[in-house]
Amino acid sequence: MRLRATPSGDKPASMRWGIIAGVVGTLVLVGASLAANSDGIALDTTVHGSLGKLFDKRPKLEPFAAKLPSRVPRDAVVYLTFHGTKGLLSGLEKNPTFSGPEFGPVMKVLGEIGTLLRGEDALYVRPAGGAFPEVTLVAEPKKGVSGRATLDRIINRFSSDLGVRPRHHLVAGTPTSTLGFGDFAIHYADVNGRLVVTDLPAGIAGVKNPGKPLADSATYKDALQTSGMPGKTHGFFYVDIRAGTGLVEDLSGAKLPAEVTRNLKPLRSAVEYAISRQHQLSVRFFLRIK
Repeated sequence: MRLRATPSGDKPASMRWGIIAGVVGTLVLVGASLAANSDGIALDTTVHGSLGKLFDKRPKLEPFAAKLPSRVPRDAVVYLTFHGTKGLLSGLEKNPTFSGPEFGPVMKVLGEIGTLLRGEDALYVRPAGGAFPEVTLVAEPKKGVSGRATLDRIINRFSSDLGVRPRHHLVAGTPTSTLGFGDFAIHYADVNGRLVVTDLPAGIAGVKNPGKPLADSATYKDALQTSGMPGKTHGFFYVDIRAGTGLVEDLSGAKLPAEVTRNLKPLRSAVEYAISRQHQLSVRFFLRIK
């Protein structure tokens, strides 16, 4: 019987896969299930696995309890929340694709934007009774960072390319910067320690004085409770389907076809959220039917 030595540069397949798994990670199982009850329909997707050494220095995204729903108006029909972290965009700087000197200014801007998204952030849409709905981003910058001043600095740096400079004025008594693009504008301001970026002045006023907030909305609370969402997640997405249907009709200036309205009538809201345990990531999408 002859024994053949494996050349040093030709590792057995099992060894090669072991090295790859150690560097990149392993995917053990992906599972999905669909269940229905008297409240609605839930689609659960679960991924089991582990990340390798390649991801050891990745930003650590921890679950968080959302506080911004208590600071934004209750008539938001679409609400998306997520949480930033230190070094959120730093991975791009280490990517060889962006290592050239021509990418230097872009990387610097990304670093500054990363400081604006350091904490809890949210993007939401609410009716405005006009040609455009209100679309508002609320971001929590790094402590001590002025979001408005940072955006002013970035925009002024590229003003010749953008063809516009920030115009400074007051909205709801708050110092605000506005970029005008004909019939469309972007407004941004520091409100209660957070950066607010919106397409309508009402977005700034709504965060400064939300009145009854989204967290007190019966539809919102019912959607989260029936979905089974825990107090802490990696972020979630909420849609008030009934109110959203009205928003679509307002924007289009026409009623939805009767067949579409009939199919949407049983639907009340939708929630999607992500949670994690050791070596496991779970995502649930829940459609509230009533």
